[in-house]
Amino acid sequence: MGFLEHVGVSADDGTTRASTDASSENASGGVHGGLLATMLDSAMGSACREQLDDPEASVVTVQLSVTYLNGAEPGDELVADATVKKSSKTLCLVDGEVRRVGDDELIAAGQATFAVVQKD
Repeated sequence: MGFLEHVGVSADDGTTRASTDASSENASGGVHGGLLATMLDSAMGSACREQLDDPEASVVTVQLSVTYLNGAEPGDELVADATVKKSSKTLCLVDGEVRRVGDDELIAAGQATFAVVQKD
C-alpha cells in the first residue's frame, strides 16, 4: 500500500484532482491538517507532471505552503485542485485549493514549488 492509499487520498496521474472522505481526525475531532497538505501536494505535483515535455521526467516538492481557512469534519468529501502558474525545464510553481464537495466551501489554499527531475 502506497502512502496516498494509506492516508485515504486518491490521485490519478494526468489529473489535478485528489479526493478523500476525510476519515482522518485531529485531536479536536476535525480533519487533520496533514491530510489537507497531502491532498494539496498530490494535486499540485500532478498538475506539474502534466506540464513536462519529457515523459521520463518527474517532479519533487521543494517548497509547500498551506493556509487553513475553514474546518472540515470527518465524513466530508474534499477535493483538491491545482493550477500551474509557471513552468520551466527546472521548476514548476503551482497554486492549489481544497474545497468541500456539496457547498464548495474553501477549506485550505496552498502554493508550492516543484523541481523537475530528469531520469538518468
